[in-house]
Formats: sequence, C-alpha cells, structure tokens
Amino acid sequence: MKENPLKPLPLDESESQKFVHSMRLSRMLLPITLGLVAVGYLFYKQFDLEKFREIEWTFHAFAWIGMAFLLLLARHFFFAYRLKILTGGNYFSWKKCLELIVIWEFSGALTPTSKGGPFVMLFVLTQEKVPAGRTAAAIFYTMICDSGFFVIVLPILLAIYGPPMMYPGVTAYSDLNLASNVMFVTYGMMVTYWLFLMFFVFLRPQYAKGSLNWLANISFLKRFAPKLTLLGLEFELAATELRQQNWR
Repeated sequence: MKENPLKPLPLDESESQKFVHSMRLSRMLLPITLGLVAVGYLFYKQFDLEKFREIEWTFHAFAWIGMAFLLLLARHFFFAYRLKILTGGNYFSWKKCLELIVIWEFSGALTPTSKGGPFVMLFVLTQEKVPAGRTAAAIFYTMICDSGFFVIVLPILLAIYGPPMMYPGVTAYSDLNLASNVMFVTYGMMVTYWLFLMFFVFLRPQYAKGSLNWLANISFLKRFAPKLTLLGLEFELAATELRQQNWR
C-alpha cells in the first residue's frame, strides 16, 4: 500500500522517549557544566594578560565584534528562512521558525552526534505534525547543504591560505603528520557522503528505496528492516517534495 505523503513521518516510540528523556533539565545540566568547566580551564591556562592589555579598544575593534554578532544572528535567520521554505512557506510563522531553530541548535549541541542534528529535526517537525514529504525534504536538504558547504569551501580556503589555515605557523601539510592524514581522510569520507545524498535524493531516489529494501531482506540485517524500509520511504518522499520546489 502506498504511503500517504500527507501524514507525518512515523517516529519510533522508543527513540522518541529516549530523546525526551535525554532533554530533561537534570540531564542537560551535566553537558552544560562540562562545557563551561572546559572553557574556564582553557581560558585560565591560555589567557595572556599582557597580550590582552595590548588590545586597543577602538571603534574599529567594537565594529568587528558587532559584525561577528550580526553574522551569528544572520546565521539563525537564514536557518529559519530555509526551514520556512522547505516546510511550505506558510506552514510556520517567522516566529515559530526561529523558535524551532533555537530548539534544534540547543538540543543538537547537548545530544550525542548519533542523536543530534537530523534526528533532532525529525523529532521537532514530527511533533509539529509537518507532512511526511516536507519533513523528509527538510532533513535531507539540510544534510546536503551542510555537508556540501564543507566539501566545497574547504579546498577553496586551503588553496587561498594553504597549510597555515589548519594550524598557525605550519608551512607544509606533512608537518602535521597524523593530523593532516586524518583531516584528508575525513574530507574524503565527507565527499563520499555528500555525493551519496545528492545521487539518491536528486538523481535516482528509486535506487535508494530499492537498495535499502534489498538490505532489509538480508538475514543478519532483519532486525534493522523497519528502519531501512522507513529510510527508503524518506528518500522517496524527500525527492518528490524537492522536485516540486521552485529551483531558486
């Protein structure tokens, strides 16, 4: 039976309960405290009072600090704008989009990598009863945009600034030894991940659904069958929704 694209995407109850449980105030205090302690320790160890006194607190300095703050606000505004477009333009108000982005950013920072990012967005949009196609499109398009920015911009920055961009004072990538190798291996994995998403969402979404259904029928992957089948459906719904969007 064909899935109704107007229904919200189903979210595993156990996963949903785990997420809500992980976002209790008592559980949020630990990562917040650890973060503040780490920042405080690094500030204490690395703060140079003499260098700080050399800073000239002119209008020029405050102007650049203000520019950094404005860029932070712009980042959240355009995240909200992207969410508003992907959920249909009129589905959420501007205020609601900004609220959801703040929730997404905050919860994504507190939860583990495996439960942050797209999963947080899935949970939030599912709770808001957003149609399945729009939810899937918002999640996959966000993943494509974020990883694509990293894949495209990193080599441009390396071409402009060279090795010092990775670490001040470095004159060659070989100087970083293992760190340099790990960085380039990670970049290669990100390129593969990005191309994988681009191919299955924009070019051949039917291949994604067929491949995942095939994996779901393998004996030792049977326990993951429901999740693999759902992921295939999400690829299909996301591709259908994105193709209906204006190209701009």
